[in-house]
Amino acid sequence: MDRDLVAEVRRVRPGDDDVLRPAEIERGATIGQDGESLLAGLRRRSLGRFADHPNGQSAHFRRVLSGSPLLQAKGQQMWAWHEDAVADALAAEVDELTARILAHQIFNIHPLALRMVERWTEEGLEADEIRERVLALLNRAFDLLDRSVAVGGAV
Repeated sequence: MDRDLVAEVRRVRPGDDDVLRPAEIERGATIGQDGESLLAGLRRRSLGRFADHPNGQSAHFRRVLSGSPLLQAKGQQMWAWHEDAVADALAAEVDELTARILAHQIFNIHPLALRMVERWTEEGLEADEIRERVLALLNRAFDLLDRSVAVGGAV
């Protein structure tokens, strides 16, 4: 792998607070706060990523990753591990199939939000408007997941 690319990724990668480690997800660490469901913790975490500025440091990080098929493949592998860990954690609260579907949907919310941020940026919207729209999108997505969970069990 190109050493310059590795150095660039290390320089611009999101901080450790942005990384969901599978073992931490299984323990509920860094996600759910006292009395907070896993789904509520994931919502809070997603909203926090876009609260200050919709593009921020992660925009540059995504550009670096998009230039490397190897890093993209590794990212997809890590994304799948995270999805499995969230599904395993959710399975303690809902049936396994529901947990797998929910985890998959949860991990599709962030890429959707990023695509919409890019689209709204290209359309020339101001950062404050983009932030409001992306926060509304995230809340709507998690509201839909909350409603679907209410039918099949409490998360």
